[in-house]
Amino acid sequence: MIIIVVEKSGDSTIKLCGLSQLNTRLRMKLSIYVDAIKNATTSNVDSDVLFITFASFETHDVAGKLADLVDFLSANNVVVEFDSVLQELMDSQEEFENDMATKVETLKAIKSDTESINNDFDDFCVFCDKNLCIKLRDYQYKSAFLLCTGSGGFDFSVPGSGKTIITYATYVYLKQHGVVDSLFVIGPGSAYNAWFDEYNTCFDNNPDFENLAFDTTYNCRLYLDASPIHHREITFINFDKLRLLKEHIVQFLSNKNALLVIDEGHKIKNPNAAVTEAALEISSSAKARIILTGTPMPNGYEDLYTLTTAYSPYKAILPYSFSQLKAMTKVGATTNESNRLHESLNPFYSRISKKYLISKGELLPPEITIIECEMDSNQRFLYQQLNDFCGKISDDIDEDLLLNMRKAVLLRKMQISANPALLKKSIISSMDELKEEYGDLADRENSNIGLLAKADKQIMEEFMKSSIVRIVNSYENGTVFSNKNMTAVSLVVQLVNEGKKVLVWDIFVYNMTILRKMIEASLGMSIEMINGSVTGIERQNAIKRFRNGDSMVLLANPATLAESISLHKACQNAIYVNRSFNAAQFIQSKDRIHRINMPTGTTAHYYFVENHNSVDSAIAEKLNIKETRMLEILDADDITIGGEELEDTSIMTYQDIQDSYLR
Repeated sequence: MIIIVVEKSGDSTIKLCGLSQLNTRLRMKLSIYVDAIKNATTSNVDSDVLFITFASFETHDVAGKLADLVDFLSANNVVVEFDSVLQELMDSQEEFENDMATKVETLKAIKSDTESINNDFDDFCVFCDKNLCIKLRDYQYKSAFLLCTGSGGFDFSVPGSGKTIITYATYVYLKQHGVVDSLFVIGPGSAYNAWFDEYNTCFDNNPDFENLAFDTTYNCRLYLDASPIHHREITFINFDKLRLLKEHIVQFLSNKNALLVIDEGHKIKNPNAAVTEAALEISSSAKARIILTGTPMPNGYEDLYTLTTAYSPYKAILPYSFSQLKAMTKVGATTNESNRLHESLNPFYSRISKKYLISKGELLPPEITIIECEMDSNQRFLYQQLNDFCGKISDDIDEDLLLNMRKAVLLRKMQISANPALLKKSIISSMDELKEEYGDLADRENSNIGLLAKADKQIMEEFMKSSIVRIVNSYENGTVFSNKNMTAVSLVVQLVNEGKKVLVWDIFVYNMTILRKMIEASLGMSIEMINGSVTGIERQNAIKRFRNGDSMVLLANPATLAESISLHKACQNAIYVNRSFNAAQFIQSKDRIHRINMPTGTTAHYYFVENHNSVDSAIAEKLNIKETRMLEILDADDITIGGEELEDTSIMTYQDIQDSYLR
């Protein structure tokens, strides 16, 4: 019988002793095997001893690799014996594996409503009622109980279902039971408000909260590297800072028993992205982990890989590798594959759809009013100039230039419909403004910016006639106002006079400035305005004045405010003056005022101001199609592939341009 002894040798090194007993063929197989171990290097002193040095001696990772090594050698009739240090490591890993298996069985019992967990669940509900200042819904109790039992997990519920409150219920339970001592949240910068405000909702006091999202990188390092006595109970940071601060965050978490929350978890779906690599390394330093997202598989099964790795870095949940999952998306998963995937993931997540919330009376269906306007004669004239220009475009020109011609026409039509004063800006100026508002545009919009400028230059030569310039100037100097703007202002005044707060959405920053002046003049009071030019602190103050103060109107850009802000308790009316083709921001903007815990008997009322027989109709049709497709994903009782449009940051797609530029 061949016996190999494995011993600890230094901080990150182990040594295999007794290799001289192996025949040449088995030594070669072993050499190939150990050389393939990830994040490890090998060296020989003599023919009897082999050293393996790990880049990082993370106990779960090393134990897993040693277990695989034992399996390999056992398959070749070799017995492995560990020294006392490594044996303790392997025993600890076995205990971890057994605890995980027991946890999975308990989670399955919770998901299937097994009677055996009823007493524990009842005790948990009593705990929540005693420690929270808010009464949870039935589904929230169950979701939080699942997360507590799993020491974390996934909440795949839709926006507005109370995921933040559920997370706080989980946190206070785990904290009082000695599992965690602090909370570290990663999310979009705008999500800070929800985390700060919902803490107050849950515990009726302000949190001990550090918001790093609006701090400089230097100040973030100072905070993260400071002594733990200077750290807050809750730390919030945005995704963009993870890559630069990864090592500092890992060290920060290593000194705590922190609950890590990744809000909008689908943003780390790409395993090769720098932000994902940083998030996965950070997650391994946390004591417990919760992943929140309404669309866990926006592109395919492979999107689950990083989510599950972030939650469980030391024990694979899924039975498939990333490449296998990607292949399943490409060719279609078999029934057996789909069942295995569901069975492995099902114990760890909860999901509430908006359809469910409405069916249970937690939400009332929103009310929708479409207000049609007519473009005035000057707008129709300008519009016709663009249609005439389209008739002159030859299909024989370069394909990319042709696409950008049509895109420029479509953008200019959107501007004319909104307010012809916007034509005073070059399209490049307009695009830069939209870039600032919309963040990362599609690659084609960055690479083809020169083509877009060239295309627009040809278009705007048609608008150099003095008669056209006088028309545009009349809108810019305030002699003439567009019907859309006047209609929107009249509606704002009507609603405010009824004592209702109003949220006004517009995609054009320059038109927002004009609208603000018009609304303030009509109301005789100041209003709040938030777009990309408003800094973080100013933005927070504006939201507070609107939500908690006397401010009656908030004028906002969907790119800046559509995500992670809750306004439903203060405001139930939203007016959409100008919209783009971006379905993600449109859906998210609607959710700002349509969420659980709305004032009794109220629901969201959306007003859409649209010019008749214009590009507005094309935008509305496209958004309706995209929203219907998205709601099929968000309203499914179980998770399903889809939702990529919720991540789309482009102003318009190729198909949007082709189908709409002549409207």
